[in-house]
Amino acid sequence: MPNEIQEPNRLPVNVLGIGTMGSQIAGLLAILGFKVTAWNRDALPERLKKCVKARRQLGRKLTDQGGDIYCVDDLHALPQALTIEALEENLQTKRKVIKQLPYDPGEKGLLSNTSSYLPSEIHPAAGGLHFFNPIQILRLVEYLPPANPDPGIDAILQSLTDNDFILVQVKENRGYIGNFLLFSEIASTLKLVDEFGYTTHSIDQVRHCMGREVSIFSIIDLIGIDTTKRILDNLHETDSGIYVSPMLEKALRKGIYGRKNGTSILEVING
Repeated sequence: MPNEIQEPNRLPVNVLGIGTMGSQIAGLLAILGFKVTAWNRDALPERLKKCVKARRQLGRKLTDQGGDIYCVDDLHALPQALTIEALEENLQTKRKVIKQLPYDPGEKGLLSNTSSYLPSEIHPAAGGLHFFNPIQILRLVEYLPPANPDPGIDAILQSLTDNDFILVQVKENRGYIGNFLLFSEIASTLKLVDEFGYTTHSIDQVRHCMGREVSIFSIIDLIGIDTTKRILDNLHETDSGIYVSPMLEKALRKGIYGRKNGTSILEVING
């Protein structure tokens, strides 16, 4: 019966951080039928709108199973439940928020959406559940099992598989597979500009002939220049071969963050 199929998904899940990825994760889990409580430290009406918008966009590709989304700005309002961390790419921020949770996240399961840090760097009990932006287009999830798996995690993984997401189990390296490949390419591309003076047009021409339809510079803008720099910095910490372009810091000093504020890395490169 339909009710029996949907009943296991009525599990509570907490999402920490309602930014670009957190709102999409909250929207996705609600569509899959989970009861989602999303925490953010501020601007809750706007954050709830982001979750609703993400749910609506995802609903064009998936069948909505009628889960709920609640937004809170008090960590103590979170129920004791499986927790997915989607906070900004700052290790101290992640650790601080998780430390303030009113429950032991290891008991119900803790998963992090980051891949530029190891989950174990964030919390000893954490595993990884790394989505790609935008979720409804890139139905790919990298999964690193936590030390103590929970039935709630199994329910999420099964729901993702049932909705045609590709699950790839990864190992304990910063960047996993997807971001290690992508950000290595971003780093190499910016190095071609910085050190050899190649134009963005030449780089895009070659990439297009190699089957890369989307400009790497558009990808940087989509990710966000601030997030791109943080991830490259994080990967560089464990792999000195990852190049971190000074152009990224220059862009940030000028208030150029990419699509999130209607700007582009091209303004710095071509300016």
